[in-house]
Amino acid sequence: MTSMEVLMNEIITQKRCSSCGKIKQISEFCKDKSRKNELSYVCRECHSIRGKKYDRNNKEVRREKQRKYIEENRELLRERSRIWSLNHKEKKVAHARNRRAWKKQSCGSITLEQWEDLKIKYGNICLCCGKHDVPLTLDHIVPLSKGGINTIENAQPLCRPCNGGKRDKTIDYRPK
Repeated sequence: MTSMEVLMNEIITQKRCSSCGKIKQISEFCKDKSRKNELSYVCRECHSIRGKKYDRNNKEVRREKQRKYIEENRELLRERSRIWSLNHKEKKVAHARNRRAWKKQSCGSITLEQWEDLKIKYGNICLCCGKHDVPLTLDHIVPLSKGGINTIENAQPLCRPCNGGKRDKTIDYRPK
């Protein structure tokens, strides 16, 4: 084998970034299928810096494009939103609950998974009346209006009538 053949058979593990000029590992470059070796000519770090610089310089252009798209596709976007809301009722409720807590300047948030786990932990029953065949709502033991925090440790599952009847009282129905 000639020295040229040896070089060609060698696996290339490093490459020089054309932006910063540093020699870096191949893993530090983005994929670019349009290029011969299928790697970008700039490293990920330089690519990120360029993107941030572009974003800063073109913020108004992007906003205008977005505004125009929304204006031209308002009905399509409304329909997509409506369909998503119908298919993801629990996520929408969890988002609304966290937003309400945020507006009341309460720290913390409760994910849908945490809420589902809490309901399972207590056997999917209302901790106040013991009903198990009713939809459960999240009740804050110490109400947000009384300085309670929006965390799963301050939550309990109650049915709507029990949650509404509790109002803004601090009552812990969890078993001791």
